[in-house]
Amino acid sequence: MRLWGIAVALALIAFAACSKKKQTPAAVVGKVSALSGEVTATRAGAAPRALAVGAELWSDDTVKTGVGARVTVELASGAVYEMGAEAERKLGEVVALLEQGGSAGTGDVTAAAGRHGEQEAAGTEATAERELARTSAAREQKLQAAAAAEAERARLRAELEQKVRESETVRARNMPRNLPNQKPKISIGCPPGDPLCVESDLRAPTGSGPSDTMLSARDVGPALRAAQSVWTACATQVGPPGTAFTAKLRIEIQNGKVTETVLAEASGSQPFDQCVLQAARKLTFPQSSAASPVAFPIKAVAR
Repeated sequence: MRLWGIAVALALIAFAACSKKKQTPAAVVGKVSALSGEVTATRAGAAPRALAVGAELWSDDTVKTGVGARVTVELASGAVYEMGAEAERKLGEVVALLEQGGSAGTGDVTAAAGRHGEQEAAGTEATAERELARTSAAREQKLQAAAAAEAERARLRAELEQKVRESETVRARNMPRNLPNQKPKISIGCPPGDPLCVESDLRAPTGSGPSDTMLSARDVGPALRAAQSVWTACATQVGPPGTAFTAKLRIEIQNGKVTETVLAEASGSQPFDQCVLQAARKLTFPQSSAASPVAFPIKAVAR
């Protein structure tokens, strides 16, 4: 009899626990945010109901999609759960799996991770676009700098050519002319008070032809002084303002033209030396059939 009473008491306790569990109401766990095709939800002990956008879903709902149908559920946790065609899932189980960090099920899609991946992909794409824009801007700046440098080189070349022409004009103006009853004379445009600047008579021993003796320092001095602007132009072309260049040039003159140019002492700047050699070949001097070697220093400062 005593054992029977104990058994009845245990049965009542179990029944009460089961009744309490059954009385726990189902909760709303989400709502439909997008839908296409035929999609239904069925609660325990109830008939299936057709779903529409905005419809609430309960934890005891079983969601079923038809042929070609698709539904997106926005869960209360903030995650987004998607179901494809011809799928059937109990929403409470899906919520439990997602809360535990598991997969929502084969054939279904959880969009929370997908959105994170999309955001990362978008960020990577934006970073790539910014890098491409930065690289393009840097390349454009380099092209502009190269174009500006080329324009400056062209300007300096034009300036150098102009100075060479001006120097040749001055030398041509100062060249002696064999006029009747007048001895040839070279005018070097001496500034007042310059003891080194004098006019030099170029006497031809035979009377009217060019001299057959070597030229003197007085003969070549005017042309070399006039060429100083050419050396300065060479320095300006190859060096920044204020850069000084020094060299020693040896030339040979015959019949008023330079027949040989040699750098006795280089300046250390190959572009400057080449410019000087090229410009020196264009110098002109008084006529003399005898070869006249001349060596002289060059000092020039870039402007």
